[in-house]
Amino acid sequence: MKHQEEMLEQMEEDFSIEEELSALFDAVEHINELAREDAIYCSCGSRKISVEIDNSGIILTCRDCGQRMAISTDPDALDELLTSETLLLE
Repeated sequence: MKHQEEMLEQMEEDFSIEEELSALFDAVEHINELAREDAIYCSCGSRKISVEIDNSGIILTCRDCGQRMAISTDPDALDELLTSETLLLE
């Protein structure tokens, strides 16, 4: 019985990871869409923005002035991102 419980816990953990990866993928896809629409820009006026993903979340960085925006990977932050029509680094 213990082995079955461990297997169930692992399946639940795998499902949770899959949901998190799916949400992160949706967020990155939305950022790409905003970039195609020229809807991501810096307060310095630049639209040259790089995107990185690390353990802390999604990092947008202005290539001209270095201004950064960090977007957490928690569900609320990703939901907010997905409803954004523009992103301003300030």
